Amino acid sequence: MDGSASLFRHSDGIRAPCLLGSHSIKQPQQAPGPLTMGTATPHTPEREPPMPDAVKVQVQRNGRRFDAQAVLDLAADASTVWATITDYAALPRFMPGIRACRVIERRGLPPAQQGGEQLVVQQEGEFRFLLFAQNMKVTLTIEHQPLRVAHAKATAFDLGLLKGSAIEIFEGRYEIDPAGSPRRSGRVQLHYSAVIGLHLPPPPVIGSVAVRQNLEAQLRAVAAEVARRQLNQARPVKK
Repeated sequence: MDGSASLFRHSDGIRAPCLLGSHSIKQPQQAPGPLTMGTATPHTPEREPPMPDAVKVQVQRNGRRFDAQAVLDLAADASTVWATITDYAALPRFMPGIRACRVIERRGLPPAQQGGEQLVVQQEGEFRFLLFAQNMKVTLTIEHQPLRVAHAKATAFDLGLLKGSAIEIFEGRYEIDPAGSPRRSGRVQLHYSAVIGLHLPPPPVIGSVAVRQNLEAQLRAVAAEVARRQLNQARPVKK
């Protein structure tokens, strides 16, 4: 999404890319991987932003495929939310499981596609399957519809020893204030959806739990970063 791939992580479960490019931001008259992999120490502002509300993620499993949906209700403006989910270089600072993320290509899309842009993003992190951990590199193609949609699709995985036997498909989408969203002043709804396909099916319970828990952790990190940026914007400029 704001696009990039982040890894789903579970202490003894699955870690799969979580794309920030597939989120929806709903902003009541104002406005869905996360797409990153790596870990960094978050910046601590002078005053801590409020803790984000509980994040609820729904996961449906069909064999080796997982479909996830989530909605974040954020006390922020659409531009702040958009800047957060599309700041790929900053993902290692606030997104769990991401070590590095960089944009290697950027080009404009035809006017028929609402003047958006397409990016190629590379991310580095870790893939976990049960007790096995493996460094991972992912290449993502991310399409932006400014201030509205970031949709990411993984085009290449480098999983070292697990190459060809772990992740088969990853797509993520952020959307801001989609049609039909409630309109409330000062708040934005960010919708996130993801599709994850694995070559090898995980144990029945661990798979869905791992995906849900890791998506919740990643989306809480997004919400906290949005709150931090919004708080910094509200501070008076010191002269």
